[in-house]
Amino acid sequence: DNLSKTLQASSMSAAEGQKIANMTICTLQFMRSDESFQMFWKSIRQKASDLKINEPVFPRSRKRPSRYEYGSCDSEIPDDIEDNYRHIYYEALDLIIQGIKQRFDQPGYKLYSSLETLIVKAA
Repeated sequence: DNLSKTLQASSMSAAEGQKIANMTICTLQFMRSDESFQMFWKSIRQKASDLKINEPVFPRSRKRPSRYEYGSCDSEIPDDIEDNYRHIYYEALDLIIQGIKQRFDQPGYKLYSSLETLIVKAA
């Protein structure tokens, strides 16, 4: 959310946007650790307790239709609810990081940023 608001500033240049996106990626990569997840998990559990929300539970398991079955591969089911949410947490961070990288690591964007820097330095 902060990245989005910062990038929409009228005085933001392409080079500054690239730097801010890289800082955001570094922050998200730092968050992709067990320590960060444990702090997140503890925070969520505390908020749930304060709001008197039930403890998290596994979603109800459903049998897949036979037309989707291919081979004898069983889907992996984590042993612990915390492990299940850890997997979701890491997957979400990975998707966000990939999305930011794809947005800013385009050849056209790099060319635009270089031209903008050249024009600003020439002025």
